[in-house]
Amino acid sequence: NNFCVVVKICIVLLIVVLGCSHVHQENLTPFVPEGWDAVFAATSVVIYSYTGFDAVANAAEETMNPQRDVPIGVVVTLATCAVLYVSLSIVLCGIVPYMDLDPAAPLVKAFDKDHANIPWARTFIDVGAVVGLFTVLLTGLYAQSRFYVGLARDGVLPKIFARMSGQSQVPIMATVGVGGVAGLLSLTPSLSTLEELLNIGTIFAYTVVCGGLLCLRSRSPRRTGAFALCLGVTVVCASASAHALGGLAAIVIAVVAVVAAAIPLFCVSYADPRKPGEAWESEETDAAGVAALPSGFFCPLVPVVPVLGVIVNAYLLSECNWKAWVRFAGITLLVVVAFAVKVGLEMRREPDTLLGNSMQAITSSLAVGQ
Repeated sequence: NNFCVVVKICIVLLIVVLGCSHVHQENLTPFVPEGWDAVFAATSVVIYSYTGFDAVANAAEETMNPQRDVPIGVVVTLATCAVLYVSLSIVLCGIVPYMDLDPAAPLVKAFDKDHANIPWARTFIDVGAVVGLFTVLLTGLYAQSRFYVGLARDGVLPKIFARMSGQSQVPIMATVGVGGVAGLLSLTPSLSTLEELLNIGTIFAYTVVCGGLLCLRSRSPRRTGAFALCLGVTVVCASASAHALGGLAAIVIAVVAVVAAAIPLFCVSYADPRKPGEAWESEETDAAGVAALPSGFFCPLVPVVPVLGVIVNAYLLSECNWKAWVRFAGITLLVVVAFAVKVGLEMRREPDTLLGNSMQAITSSLAVGQ
């Protein structure tokens, strides 16, 4: 995997260097021809391209020094991807006017005889595409299988997915399960439908992470969770209304609504935020013996960073089309119902043991969260 990643990055850099000498300034003027609304709308579609860095977080259990290495890995990976994506996009649109690009093979179009006229570059483009798909699939299967292990340990998935191989300590059943799910998803007749569903699910997950961080760093996690939910819903509704109504007045009203929803997070929940080594108040958790926040890496500028994360992600959610919302809501409802049935059946068999294990899992998850 490391070798393939190096090959892929080298090919991207080679394409950028080759294309720089064939960039036409007029193709980049104006730089945002469709306006910023189009940029934000496209962001909700391409955001899935930036999800590879979460594999670093999922690999924390197999990292030598996760408190140091995971934050560095996430930031460096995200920054590297952003620089490569932006550089390649600028060069590509500089060679070929953006309206003339072939969506199925934009790089091949840019380097054909009618534009950059570097036909031998197609060999590197093809190799890079194959290697890139391989590394993305490999990384996705690796990260998702570790995610299944965590869900199985907490009782969300069957315990069989948490089993490790005796010698290699690899989650074999989780890996097989992820491969099966990936195989089923590959049968989806419409790739754009699957892409929209993955995008809205990813953005929603990032929103939940930001809300969870707000709760973990607050002295009143329940109240903060309610405020975070209110903020996210307000942003989605306000931005959707501003798009529908249009005009400066609608935008001002949306901004005021978002600010009004964010104020309680600052004034009520973070007048005296929690610090490393400090536990929650017992009446807020309803669980005895909650561990203190561990030392190590902590997200800086809380609650500013997670609040901005909730606002930005909720705005991107409002950019997703209604069909994606309907599919996402339907699948989420099915998952919640299935989990409720599973818990109900287990409660009938072992009510006391299940309740104790569930509380222990929830307490441990909250205690180690960042």
